[in-house]
Amino acid sequence: MKKATILLIAAMIAGVSINKSFAQVRVNINIGSQPLWGPTGYDYVQYYYLPDVDAYYDVPNRQFIYQERNRWIYASALPAYYHYDIDRCYKVVVNERDPFRRADYYRNTYGRYKGYYDRQPLIRNSRDVRYVQVRRDYRDNDRRYFADDHDNRNHNSSWRINQGRDNRNDRNDRWDNDRRNGHDNRRDDDRRDHRRDK
Repeated sequence: MKKATILLIAAMIAGVSINKSFAQVRVNINIGSQPLWGPTGYDYVQYYYLPDVDAYYDVPNRQFIYQERNRWIYASALPAYYHYDIDRCYKVVVNERDPFRRADYYRNTYGRYKGYYDRQPLIRNSRDVRYVQVRRDYRDNDRRYFADDHDNRNHNSSWRINQGRDNRNDRNDRWDNDRRNGHDNRRDDDRRDHRRDK
């Protein structure tokens, strides 16, 4: 009886610790979901509140949520008429379900951050190893980084001087190089050299 009680208690402790470890893994996965324009220092973000435009960004679904004619609109981008620089603005991290339902609270509490530009370090500029994979994933879809795959001729600093030409001996690649019949552009031994006869 005593052994059964001890085993039961040990099983309960093991079950609780396993549940805690799974919860921690789920939280850490959110780092890869955060956008490059998000502020650094947060392991888990559910929403960003953007006080400059009174809008929200849903991190797991990658959607902006803004109000238009008393309705909440879900979209992949903010409307163009907002003229909004998302890199420079202040972002408030909100880990609450559907924070836009308490929009008045967030307006009153964080409205003072309107116009706070360039005050948060961004994930894009971070050197923290936690964000390396995030930058790499976003770079795969960004046209600006496609140029990284071009051939710059062995990273030679004199590439501009050579104007993109390889520094190889291409005498054998010329159009008049006749390699047919085993001649290989060499002088035949039975052919006379006209320069020596003179």
